[in-house]
Amino acid sequence: MKNIKECIVSYREKMKSPDPFVRILARIVILADYVQGKLSQSEIAKKHKSHRNTISNVIKVFNNELDEDSRNDLRNVEDLDRVTILANFGALDHKSTKPKRHKAMASIEQEEKIVVLHKKLGFGAGRLQTYIERYLSDLGDDTEDINNIASLKGLSEAKIQGVYKRHRLKAKTRKTGTSQRTKLYDYDLIAAFGHLHYDTKTITDMRALPLDIYNKFKENKELPVIEWNIMDASSRFRFIAYSHNRSSEFGFEFLLCVLQFIRGSYPCMRDQKIKIGMDNGAEFCMASKTKLAHWNRHLLHLNAEAWAYTPYWDIRKNLIERSHKTDDEEFFVPKGDFINDKSSFIEEARKYFLYFNGIRSHTGHSMNKMTPIEKLRSKGLKNVEKLLQFPTMILEESIGKIKEHTKIIFMMTKLDEKHRWERSPDPMDIAKIFTTFGSSFKCSNAQNVFTYYQYFKIKLALRC
Repeated sequence: MKNIKECIVSYREKMKSPDPFVRILARIVILADYVQGKLSQSEIAKKHKSHRNTISNVIKVFNNELDEDSRNDLRNVEDLDRVTILANFGALDHKSTKPKRHKAMASIEQEEKIVVLHKKLGFGAGRLQTYIERYLSDLGDDTEDINNIASLKGLSEAKIQGVYKRHRLKAKTRKTGTSQRTKLYDYDLIAAFGHLHYDTKTITDMRALPLDIYNKFKENKELPVIEWNIMDASSRFRFIAYSHNRSSEFGFEFLLCVLQFIRGSYPCMRDQKIKIGMDNGAEFCMASKTKLAHWNRHLLHLNAEAWAYTPYWDIRKNLIERSHKTDDEEFFVPKGDFINDKSSFIEEARKYFLYFNGIRSHTGHSMNKMTPIEKLRSKGLKNVEKLLQFPTMILEESIGKIKEHTKIIFMMTKLDEKHRWERSPDPMDIAKIFTTFGSSFKCSNAQNVFTYYQYFKIKLALRC
């Protein structure tokens, strides 16, 4: 203690020490002058070359935060050791003058809600800010969720990043062992709907759903258990359908339905070839080159071509596989409690289709937090909102209507094959083909049949 009193180091330098013992001892010396020396605050400040307000603050801590025994110990400071000082006089240690709050920061209430949202969603600061803005604007004012997070509307990304920094929050991500991200395409160059990915998802997955929701889909016969997805690689726009079973017929008819919808929505893009990637499941071509060739003969009329992923290692399917996790986290898990029958499922599935394509922002390569609709618009497509009119369907109930509109594709394939194998096809054979698919044209007599055939014959001749 005597050595400290006689130390030539100033009070200010002592307070910069990283050792708390030195900082506390420097203040004990000041209090010794106050208690034992009976010096005034101005005299102590002059002695230690510090401001009198600093001395006043030290004395306030002495009077308000130290107990009676500690105050009495200061009358015999020569008997104090390091352990006693650190144990009994910790209140004297220098406290940071750094402000705890600032008017530009998020409020305490907002911070608490952001922490809760991060725990629930796992988003990064940028995506969370976009989620809040879009989510609040989509819901009505009387929605309970609005009341819970309405105070967050208008928060800038910088403020949310500040909350993440103070609470050490990080976005929940899963990376490869080398932390690499592999780009499947040059997303800025590929055209909209130039590359599609096709896959199915089993809804009843116990590893993804809570047990009560899993049992609900498993036991309720009205609820579908298979989800069909076709995603555009460029914009992440996704066409979705549902079914109770998997079948190759469903797979092919739904694909034709989507392709016809795209071609009908944008006839100006008919010269742009569409490539469709899919796995080797039984609902597709099951690794059969013959079946794949059969599919492609039909897809030729829509200027499209299907191809199969290489088994076991092909990473090109990752783009659509990742969407299955989004379905679980943002549709089946949060909305499963509201789904009890077919009508409620169709209602919630329709809302999710509109949310995924029109409201939810994406942070993948080149998406820049845009929704699929916004991404399509940025690529120059007009009236993209009409794509949101694609129906939400259960294939067992809608397959009949789909077939009515895909008959034309099968008829054109038959005519194509007939023309390819026979230089001069028999008109009667042509008439039979038109009769088989007659509802596509609703021809009233044979003369109309042959009139229509001349058009296809010229078209096929030009192609060959």
